[in-house]
Amino acid sequence: MLAQRNIGRLSNIFVPIVCVALGIATFQVFAQTTSIADPQAANAASPASAELTEIVVTAEKRSENLQKTPAAVTVVTGDQLVAERIQDERALEEMVPSANFAVERQNTVAYLRGVGTANDYPNSDPSVVMQVNQVYTPRSATAGALYDIQSVEILPGPQGTLYGRNAIGGVINVTTVLPGDTFSGEALIEGGNYSLSHVFAALNMPVTDDFKLRLAVNREQHSGYLSNGSDDEDSTAFRLSALYDPGALTALLTYSYYHNAGVGDTSVQIPYVNPSNPWYFPSDPNSRNAFSQRDIYQLSGTIDYKFANGITLSYIPGWVYVRINQNNEQNFDVATANTIYSFEPLTQYSQELRASGDDGPLHWVGGLYWYWSNTQSAYDLVFPGIVGVGPFSNVYIPAANREESYAAFSQVTYSVTDTFRLVGGLRYSSDLKRANGSTTVTLYPPAVPETTPLPTSYYDFDHTWHNVDWKVGAQVDLTSTSMAYASVGSGYLEGGYSLVPSTPTFNNTYQPEKLIAYTLGIKNRFFDNRLEVNDELFYYDYKEYQVSYFNITYGTSVNYNAKKAAIYGNDLSLKFLITRNDSFDISAGLLEAHAIDFQIPTGEAGQAPISFDGYRLPDSPVATVTAGLQHKWEFANASSLLGRVQTHYDSGEWETFNHLADTYQGATTKTDVTLTYTFADDKWYVGAWGKNLENAARFVAPGTTSVPGINSAFIEPPRTYGVRIGAKF
Repeated sequence: MLAQRNIGRLSNIFVPIVCVALGIATFQVFAQTTSIADPQAANAASPASAELTEIVVTAEKRSENLQKTPAAVTVVTGDQLVAERIQDERALEEMVPSANFAVERQNTVAYLRGVGTANDYPNSDPSVVMQVNQVYTPRSATAGALYDIQSVEILPGPQGTLYGRNAIGGVINVTTVLPGDTFSGEALIEGGNYSLSHVFAALNMPVTDDFKLRLAVNREQHSGYLSNGSDDEDSTAFRLSALYDPGALTALLTYSYYHNAGVGDTSVQIPYVNPSNPWYFPSDPNSRNAFSQRDIYQLSGTIDYKFANGITLSYIPGWVYVRINQNNEQNFDVATANTIYSFEPLTQYSQELRASGDDGPLHWVGGLYWYWSNTQSAYDLVFPGIVGVGPFSNVYIPAANREESYAAFSQVTYSVTDTFRLVGGLRYSSDLKRANGSTTVTLYPPAVPETTPLPTSYYDFDHTWHNVDWKVGAQVDLTSTSMAYASVGSGYLEGGYSLVPSTPTFNNTYQPEKLIAYTLGIKNRFFDNRLEVNDELFYYDYKEYQVSYFNITYGTSVNYNAKKAAIYGNDLSLKFLITRNDSFDISAGLLEAHAIDFQIPTGEAGQAPISFDGYRLPDSPVATVTAGLQHKWEFANASSLLGRVQTHYDSGEWETFNHLADTYQGATTKTDVTLTYTFADDKWYVGAWGKNLENAARFVAPGTTSVPGINSAFIEPPRTYGVRIGAKF
């Protein structure tokens, strides 16, 4: 029955989409033929200057036109980030089909096409990774990265043959602005509701013709979105970049620092304590001692040398240090305001040595990768009633986690003809994870006459996984402005350990995830580059899915592997330049993500595993749609006014794999508007913006993945609005 149901779901999604894709290809040929037969008629329909701009991406480790890249890459420019006030990964989800991004205290929890990792402790690694200037960035260091940005590229699906470790679900590739050739700069001041104050400034300082510096500073404050002052911001960040470019050698060195000293993020009870005001938090402000101190240091380099024969050798070193000390209230019921205290210093080093080249019809890239990290963490979790354990409990978890990874990777593209290309890729990975720590659970009255700590559980872990990933694909140019592609590739996420000891009946090791991704896509430009239509179908065969589930024996959550899940769907994007000053864009994702062979042990002797076969995977909405309309008014004095309205629709999703009560987030719609007036000299601008005009409440990233009796989640910001003034000189 399950197989029949899955086949039915497949036909419901794929049949109409395949018809649409075939129609697009037919229409492209027709449009191309019409343009050749009557070019004057086509040109009369639009001025030569009215066409969509070319976007250059580095998704395949080389600069190329986005429309020639055989992947569903979403690109967000730095100007878009500023105009639409995208300050962290969370807001990027509105730009990407079938995406769910959440900020959970210091961590970013990212899902692309239903692939992601809910567990944010150091014993688990993210499935969707962020890279800043080509350096793998741990999820606890992703906060505050999105200022002074050149572009952000989001690539769904396995990326192991080109990118760093564990990119089974995709990559968020962030590139910062390079130092400029002339003495110049820019500045921005913003103010808004929730006492927002935001100041940004950047300065280019060329020292010589070959050596240039750029300094960017970002300062932001706003009061808490929750009624008790939580979910605030009090951050300071700066980034210093040095570029040395005498010719064949190019060396970029970047150092950044981020500090946040606000109250911090807090999860709220679900269902909401006050449904008319979901951001209400019923704690006594006089008794609060919540705080959050985060310091993130990053140093990275990119050194390229171009040989005369066309080969480029690149060396990319990276260092990250994260220090977190926080005490966050967690509201699980009206009567009790509980806290989660954590302290987590992390040190990370990485190095990548890569070579690439073009030799006639052959384009190739290959490299070696090394990664090392060490995390010393301590978590003190205070919970209310846990079913079967007690009405109140405290869980204390000190841990040390060390990881070391080695990899060799390559990808080759061979042009069989001028219009047909083949792709092949391979990656070998070796991942070591070593840890030790303990878990202590304390029960509180009235479960027992007095406070009673259970025996402390000590654990040790030392394991290495080896894996080979691969990719094969083909690309064909249907016309000069249309390209189709297909690929099959594997992905891998290393395994880990539960924060409890191994016993003769329980192994605290859980295994790596494995994924095989099938994609079929087409990219098109019509009507003299005024209309762009891109579409990609995908199917993921997902095995050993990693989940965290409450184990009553240990009084805490442990990690398991679910045997099999299936994910399939379609991503469609369209851009239409209606006139030189009017444009419309829409991106839509359809997604099916279900468990097929998914049993989890209860942890109790003699009890059969619980089956979640057929359950929808978490953070996998059936449909997401983002649509935007933009118009530019041009005035006689050469000034202009640019307005944009954008709406994002999410059909709703489960936030936990086991569909805990009240953890289904229903459908939401969020509308954003921006209005920017640019003066005639193009040096000054003023603007206004509003986000989430509906004031829609959307909760994400539950505070627990499976603990019964506890329902809490982090909540996205309410309606915000503000004004800005900026200058470029």
